[in-house]
Amino acid sequence: MKARLECSSASLTSAHRRGAYLFDAAFTVAVGSKPGASVTLTQLAAALRQPLYTPSLGRRSCPLARPLLEGELEAEDALAALAKTAPVDGLVYSETQQSDQPLRLRDVPLHGHKRQFGTRLVYLHKDPTCS
Repeated sequence: MKARLECSSASLTSAHRRGAYLFDAAFTVAVGSKPGASVTLTQLAAALRQPLYTPSLGRRSCPLARPLLEGELEAEDALAALAKTAPVDGLVYSETQQSDQPLRLRDVPLHGHKRQFGTRLVYLHKDPTCS
């Protein structure tokens, strides 16, 4: 019995994946609640303090160096809360508080469609001291 191996040039090329990696980055998130929400802020805080799985940044080999929840505070809205938290001179992306700088992102996974994403509108708030 003779065996024959056929390869096309397309099957010999490797797939290249582009990725952007951040290091020494810090992110602060403001979370609010609505009346009648199915999950309370207390439940959310408890889940962030003791996550079911080890949180990582994209890969399991990159676990977080700091806790997911480092503090809680009360404020009128998300922008006011972020203004009370260091660093105060960063960019703020909001889905609820409109600004004159709308930004359309394509990052909403479409269910049942592999690697396809829908869009959402976010608003950019930039502190005058931020470059």
